[in-house]
Amino acid sequence: MFRHAWIDFIMLDSCSSIVEPFVNNALKEPDRIALVLISDDDTEEGLSCGRLHTEAHCLARTLRSEGIGKQDIVVICLNHSSEILSAFWGVLYAGAIPVISHYPEQVPDRERFKEQIQGLVRNSGARGVVALPDLCEELNASLRDMGCKTVNVFEIPTSPGSTDLSAPDGYARGEEIAYIQYTSGSTGRRKGVRLSHRAILNFLRSYTKALDIVPGDVIVNWPPLYHDLGLFSGVVLSLTTGIPLVLMSPFKWLRNPMALLQAIHKHGGTHCIFPNFGLHHTLRAVKNQDLRGLDLSTLRFVGMGGESILYDSINDFVDFFEPFGLRATAMKPGYGMAENTLAATVTRMEDQVRVDRVDVRSLYDDGRAMSAASDRKGTITLVSCGLPLEGVEVCVVDSERNPLPERSVGEIAIRTGFLFSGYHREPELTARARENGWFYTGDMGYLADGHLYVCGRKKDLIIKGGQNIHPEDLEAVANAVPGIRPGRAVAFGVNDPRSGSERIVMLCELKPGVPEEKKGEMARELRRRVFHELYVSLSEVRFVEPGWIIKTYNGRMIRSANRKKYLKEQP
Repeated sequence: MFRHAWIDFIMLDSCSSIVEPFVNNALKEPDRIALVLISDDDTEEGLSCGRLHTEAHCLARTLRSEGIGKQDIVVICLNHSSEILSAFWGVLYAGAIPVISHYPEQVPDRERFKEQIQGLVRNSGARGVVALPDLCEELNASLRDMGCKTVNVFEIPTSPGSTDLSAPDGYARGEEIAYIQYTSGSTGRRKGVRLSHRAILNFLRSYTKALDIVPGDVIVNWPPLYHDLGLFSGVVLSLTTGIPLVLMSPFKWLRNPMALLQAIHKHGGTHCIFPNFGLHHTLRAVKNQDLRGLDLSTLRFVGMGGESILYDSINDFVDFFEPFGLRATAMKPGYGMAENTLAATVTRMEDQVRVDRVDVRSLYDDGRAMSAASDRKGTITLVSCGLPLEGVEVCVVDSERNPLPERSVGEIAIRTGFLFSGYHREPELTARARENGWFYTGDMGYLADGHLYVCGRKKDLIIKGGQNIHPEDLEAVANAVPGIRPGRAVAFGVNDPRSGSERIVMLCELKPGVPEEKKGEMARELRRRVFHELYVSLSEVRFVEPGWIIKTYNGRMIRSANRKKYLKEQP
């Protein structure tokens, strides 16, 4: 289905907007298939450059007719579909700033989802929401009161069968904002990461070099587009370079990981993304399936990031799929965050995964990564997240933000040409995170021979399955459950080798007089509320005796101390 792509990296250097390389591709080869969209029923839809360009034009004209102009914010609230892709570029064509929400099909509680969209509009100051007809109808009145228009994606005027070969005008450029990536969490805690056109272009130039993107490559991706892994490693990278993309719904992948492997085999996929939990999920799902004829030999880059990376997970994955052509050199751990567009470090294409065996006590008690023999007790194997991308500086600092020597554990700081412009409407938060051009990540790690090793977090953020989860949000839900003492619930993450991700543990103290037989019902109610309000599944709920939970004298929760106490009590 795909013709070999041509890639004009020189054009990327000369562009001032991410709109320009996409438009150039569309006008040069409008009939070329840009991407294949795999639906839940396994049907494949090829989308041409010209079709995406034409539909983006139509949406841009509709937005402008609604009074939405340059640098206005537009929330895109659509499912995995061709429409979400056209809407993303259409908002950019209009000079506006897209924000992609969670997919409506993902949400179990419709009313809660509408509240979150309303909160997102209020938090961002959005002037428009592009959505499906039923959601537009349900949200229209409440959003109108906030000065926000709803746009029914199926009522956008189009000319079926015709291709618009005109170039858009009035789009944003340079330091103007191209996209706002909202982090996970409740509406009140979600941070909007503002990314400029210049930052994204700088990232694309560096990332394509690090990934050795060449004609003939094919990207196969499944992470959702509201996540930076899905948007930038898939759609934006593909449609600005001209590299073909095969895009699968994350829900289809979760239900059937084999479908992704089959897509790689069928389309000759060379680049894809696998967070650590994805390795485990795939192995569990396919180990009893018939894999005869499966060919993964085309894979050159299996990008790993978004959560802790475990060496055993990589080994198990490679051992299982090596007979099907997967090479160990294809596994590419990296490190990044939304504030840096995506990646800051990555394992070089010619390198195998590098590991560092260090003494646990020295690492966590003394803050030093001391090398240790592999057969010695009390050691841990850490996976290198690779070397900095071109244009990225990495430093490890102490609590006063002074640089630390090699193999000293401290906070990871980065300085790059593709850092965010700041948190949306959060100047104080931005000022705390950025200083003298450096971004202080809140992650803990060390440098050894230029390689970055991540070994913890300064902040309490939980990462499960690549999703960032704020423990305060979980605790707020627990505090509202009848029978749980308000302010006496704590949530934290614990590494889970079986799933390759983190388990979420919730410990709660109960009000006096709660009978033993009510505890099971209360635990089920807590799990239900957390799932329906935050779309998160708790791994363990435990009720502890009064006074068990550790807080400071002024009532501040010390999650790290509670986590340490919990781990000490494990058999």
